[in-house]
Amino acid sequence: MKEIITSIKKVLLLNHEDPVTYLNKNSKYDWQENYPIAIVHEQKRVKEADLLEKMQDLYFFGDDGFSQEMYTPKMIEFLKLKAPQHIKTASLLCYDGASEHAYTFKEKFTHDKWKKVVNTQNFKATVEVSFFDATKTIKEIETQLRDLMRSRKEIPALKKIAFVWVAEVDKATDIKDIIQHYFINNYAILEEDNTRTYIAWNECLNDINLRYFVVNPS
Repeated sequence: MKEIITSIKKVLLLNHEDPVTYLNKNSKYDWQENYPIAIVHEQKRVKEADLLEKMQDLYFFGDDGFSQEMYTPKMIEFLKLKAPQHIKTASLLCYDGASEHAYTFKEKFTHDKWKKVVNTQNFKATVEVSFFDATKTIKEIETQLRDLMRSRKEIPALKKIAFVWVAEVDKATDIKDIIQHYFINNYAILEEDNTRTYIAWNECLNDINLRYFVVNPS
């Protein structure tokens, strides 16, 4: 975990124009941005006729009307570009395994909306990146963080690994209470002229308690 956080700090301090390339060259782990973590599972959930036709041309769904077990990077890229509403991605995924020729997904129940990624690459950490301008309230920021953590906890392959949140906020916005509430002392702060970047983490996402709020949602 220490090496992952050190690598993230370093690339942020350098303000590198291609941070993922830098991480892959200078870290012992592999890093991939916009990593697919869930895809639409049931054909009938795709309501756009033109899109469904294109997906059928790619054999996205089987004869039974459900998604396949494995998808190539080309098919995943199609979803990202043409059907972003039917795929979920993580900002960045850190893993310690060989690159796959296809991504593997598995549903829990037959009619699940989402089919979720399977850990075939020795996942180490999910990294989510958020940017907030001065108009965002503390409540809005906490809501986005909680939504990220809750949705990632719904994916078995991700809830068992580390979770890192990189959040850039306006310098006038103080989110330290949020950071300490969910991540205790596991955080670092990088200062710039007009912004402040928080790097917060937990070695196991499932250990983060979402029962209580900093700002009452009502």
